[in-house]
Amino acid sequence: MIRVQLLGRFRMYDETRCLNEEAIHSPMITKLLVYMICNKNHIVTLEQLTEALWTDEESENPYGALKNLMYRLRVTLRKVWPVEEFILTGRGYYQWNPQVAIEVGKVFDTEKTIAVQVNGKLRSTVVVPADSTVEVVSAAALADKKIAGYMEGMEIVKTINVPNKLINFILKPKK
Repeated sequence: MIRVQLLGRFRMYDETRCLNEEAIHSPMITKLLVYMICNKNHIVTLEQLTEALWTDEESENPYGALKNLMYRLRVTLRKVWPVEEFILTGRGYYQWNPQVAIEVGKVFDTEKTIAVQVNGKLRSTVVVPADSTVEVVSAAALADKKIAGYMEGMEIVKTINVPNKLINFILKPKK
């Protein structure tokens, strides 16, 4: 599931990837993407898009400019999500791909502070993206200097993960 944050700074993200205004590099591409997301359940005509994007300014070739902008948007999206085809094209219209599930309009926690335990005792905390996989949380925890000290000469017997709350490494001495 891809989440979209429209309030404040624009952000589109899942468990491992993120696209924001800085990565897009163009206010017009961001505006086009937001318009397509807000109209994800509708077919959007070329006329609707050109009116929405170029309200105050004239363009000598608005359909050519739109085609170029849409191409750049698709390239930008493909850099982050190479497998997905977000926007479908028809004769005289564009449409958000209904097979691409997105969640829009809620305020999401973007980061979580995770308690890191070793053998059931709190040893540190790490900050990771909300809803991170156990692999992401584990990697962040094992990269922590405090936790690295506890890992010396030990092996992980079991990893217990409570999503968005804690990770606990059960350790035993290496043989």
